[in-house]
Amino acid sequence: MDRIAAVKIYAWQGPDLFEVAFVELSDDRLTARGTQLRSSYRLTYVVETSSMFVSELLRAEVETVHGIGTLDLRRGTKPLRDDVLDLDLQASPLFNSLPALRDRLHQGGGEARAYTMAFVHVPELSVERSAQRYVPLGAASCASAAARSPRTSSSTRTGS
Repeated sequence: MDRIAAVKIYAWQGPDLFEVAFVELSDDRLTARGTQLRSSYRLTYVVETSSMFVSELLRAEVETVHGIGTLDLRRGTKPLRDDVLDLDLQASPLFNSLPALRDRLHQGGGEARAYTMAFVHVPELSVERSAQRYVPLGAASCASAAARSPRTSSSTRTGS
């Protein structure tokens, strides 16, 4: 039985980046609403997974001095289908947690694992398949590295 999920607030800060996310986490699902701020853009997103933390939906809106762009990526649309189980939003640690949660990499130990992700570039909101490798580093920690593939799809942008 799924434990009752509670919404928790997480925040990250990096060079020229701040992100806050309201995350609802249950035994095998995650739903989050977040905002990423940089000097060059403001991004808001909603991400939803189905059972086993498989990415089902990403809705994102980015605002820059050039206008507003949107992305509505759903399971079954390219590249989020077949062997692509996870989304990876550029510069967001939250999205790196999806394969780690599914395969319990954060519980420490185990072998490195390869994943194919739908990587979302920000602020462009273009999407491409991305081969990534996650290496468990110990309890509550793992590292990832990516090698990008040339297959891409893009978002819609409005404004000047």
